[in-house]
Amino acid sequence: MDTVERLEEFYKDLLVYDEDDLEIELLREMKLLKHIYEDGNQSALISALHLFCHLERSSMPKWLAEGISDALCKWSGLEVKTLDEAFNAVRRKGFNLNARRKRHDLGGKVYLVVTKMSREGGLPIDDELFELVGGKYNISKTLAKNYYYEIKKDIDKIFEPFLDQTSKKK
Repeated sequence: MDTVERLEEFYKDLLVYDEDDLEIELLREMKLLKHIYEDGNQSALISALHLFCHLERSSMPKWLAEGISDALCKWSGLEVKTLDEAFNAVRRKGFNLNARRKRHDLGGKVYLVVTKMSREGGLPIDDELFELVGGKYNISKTLAKNYYYEIKKDIDKIFEPFLDQTSKKK
């Protein structure tokens, strides 16, 4: 039995994430979408609305309600021809739907499992761990590593303003 098989056997229960982990990840994504919207990317509103509906929250954040209302007013007031234009949601040239779909479906899962196995299992975040998690989702260790670091970068961006405030208080 090689190292990866032994690790997989020992940590197999950590390869599953629970609903609380998923909700925390979705709330982090909502914060990221808010920052993206505030930086001028209106297409984040559609993603935030979808996420909001998925979370089944009882009240919509003001920034999200105003942004959606503004975009829909452009469309209903005939300022723009399509909802794509109203929400500035046109796909860029060279957009690879299959690759983006795969990242969308697996990126968060890979991040959560790697993080959980590192924190709770004491495993280093290295190629062996990426190989193990990649095997779980039938992707290469390189793709698992890329997904992990892309999601980590997004999460770090969410918390960057809070870290800046903390360091200024010292």
